[in-house]
Amino acid sequence: MKKGLRFALAGSVLTAAIIALSTSAPKYTPVNMEEQSAAGAAAYLHSLRANQLTGTVNQEDIQSAIESLENMPESAIGLNWAERGPNNRGGRTRGLAINPSNPSEMYVGSVSGGLYYSANGGLSWTEENPEQVNLAVMTIAYSKDGDVY
Repeated sequence: MKKGLRFALAGSVLTAAIIALSTSAPKYTPVNMEEQSAAGAAAYLHSLRANQLTGTVNQEDIQSAIESLENMPESAIGLNWAERGPNNRGGRTRGLAINPSNPSEMYVGSVSGGLYYSANGGLSWTEENPEQVNLAVMTIAYSKDGDVY
């Protein structure tokens, strides 16, 4: 009986020691106030604009980038975007699902604009739920059997 009690006590002490040593709270690292100041913002913007090899901002590099953007087509694959509306519905697009077995079929949904379906690769859209005034769509997905959620 005493041997079993000693064994249980030793096991408990060993378990407590392992737990105490293995679980240490994450150390608090205070935010560097320099990063949140105007100087920190300027340093961040400089790092975005600077040459990655030299670390300096070169005016010739900036001018070259501007000129290359002016000569670049609006779309690399020849698409020309035009706003088509709907102007009577608000909401940003949050969900897009393309049918894996037929890429011409797709659904798109917006935060407050409803759910739309296209059978021709997005050339035209029909509203799937016109009777619902405000349908918030966050995510759209196709299941393996083709159901849309």
